[in-house]
Amino acid sequence: MRTFRPGKEADLETIITLEAEPDAARWLCEIGRTWHALALADPAQEHVVVLADDRVVGFGVLAGLAREDKAVEVRRIVVGPAHAGRGHGRALLRELVGRAYAVHGARRVWLDVKAGNDRAHGLYLDEGFVDEPDAGAAPFVEADGTVTPLIVMGHAPGLARFGAEFQEVVVDCAEPYRLAVFWARVLGGEPVGRDASWAYVDPPGRPRVAFQRVPEGKSGKNRLHLDVSVSDIPAATRAVELLGAVRLGGIVRDDQGAFQVLRDPEGNEFCLVGD
Repeated sequence: MRTFRPGKEADLETIITLEAEPDAARWLCEIGRTWHALALADPAQEHVVVLADDRVVGFGVLAGLAREDKAVEVRRIVVGPAHAGRGHGRALLRELVGRAYAVHGARRVWLDVKAGNDRAHGLYLDEGFVDEPDAGAAPFVEADGTVTPLIVMGHAPGLARFGAEFQEVVVDCAEPYRLAVFWARVLGGEPVGRDASWAYVDPPGRPRVAFQRVPEGKSGKNRLHLDVSVSDIPAATRAVELLGAVRLGGIVRDDQGAFQVLRDPEGNEFCLVGD
């Protein structure tokens, strides 16, 4: 079982051992007890450890928590080599990014990675970070005097990286085509009945308004929800969950495509829609 909790002084010995492993240390900058003791004592930084069956197997550090511009850095993320390949690193990264936004109010989340660390770079790209070549990070001087370039990456929050655009407003109702005719008269456009359970209108210069038949009348569920088209439903779902959305069930697929139902932070339903 995987869990997370804030790091503490009692974890330092394990943390130092994990980062001193050759496969980890070569991709890090400064390491050691002093570095971590200072970070633990700094209110602008936060240690988070990941546990597997109550054993610390990795850790991460957030920094910049007191910055006025709310740019939070994922300063370090390490999973012990003996525990690699089990999803702990990806889960820890998601935990850190989620905490940056939800707990610390980040407007931007960023990190840097040593050039050549292709495995970490690929993970960060897969989790929504993008290279920022104009960031101008100074290269890191290794202990032997060699210089290693640093790649600065920023996290693209929300759905922008999935080509998201506002697609349509969907209204639950009893008589879809009747409502499509009404709104076509109100907003312009022609009513289209796809079948007995679905009709829509494309008002000029406005998003589509669609109507779907449901058996129940209005009670608790909102009668109006948003559909947002995305290029990757599972990844986009994770992205909006970081911002506070809650998924309802799994992805639904039919001959019209696929969708994932979620609730926004106030409980209003909306859908991520794709092929």
